[in-house]
Amino acid sequence: MKNKITFLSILIISWLLPLGVKAQGRITYALTFSPTWHHRDITIKPSALQNPSNPAVGSHQGYSIGLTTNYAFTAKWSISAGLLFNNSSGSFYLGPAESYSEKFRRFQLPLLVNYIPSTRRLSPYISAGLLLDYAYYVKRMTVQGARPGFVYEENIKLDDLSAIKPYVMLGLGVKYQVMPKLTIIVQPVAAYSVQKVSDHVSSDHEYQLGIQTQIKFSF
Repeated sequence: MKNKITFLSILIISWLLPLGVKAQGRITYALTFSPTWHHRDITIKPSALQNPSNPAVGSHQGYSIGLTTNYAFTAKWSISAGLLFNNSSGSFYLGPAESYSEKFRRFQLPLLVNYIPSTRRLSPYISAGLLLDYAYYVKRMTVQGARPGFVYEENIKLDDLSAIKPYVMLGLGVKYQVMPKLTIIVQPVAAYSVQKVSDHVSSDHEYQLGIQTQIKFSF
């Protein structure tokens, strides 16, 4: 029997796991917000319809908002899992004669290891790990090409694992402890896609940038 794992089950496990170890360490919860920039640069292989290799470039701007759970297992080391909603829009160019406007809605799951070099109120804040990106809604309209004004719209099923895209994620910022149970973190972050390149593409470079702000509470 085929094992069916859904994106929702991954989210539930990532959020419940810290609760199982709450008695052993300190749990904090953070409201998380970030403006985001998304860029993709693709080279499509030549085909019967395309003699030369066809470059394609997409750029989007938007925002992410959500909640993050953090488990500190020492004074300087912690792990965190977040559930973010991302909304973005922009353009996609397929060669000089074809372009589209695009809108995306995503769920994003950052799974990170965090380190602070100092336990003082103000300290650098370093993060590294994975970002799982799930684009569940896509809307694309032809701006220039064979069918100007044509609109393509798709809602992707939650059990479609092929829609989950993994990124390697790094962040370097600062944290400031406002009071014993309230901390603010501001952290520029970068994420690079490590998804396998499809057969019809010779190169595919995709990355996301953001300036993440967390308002972290402990109880």
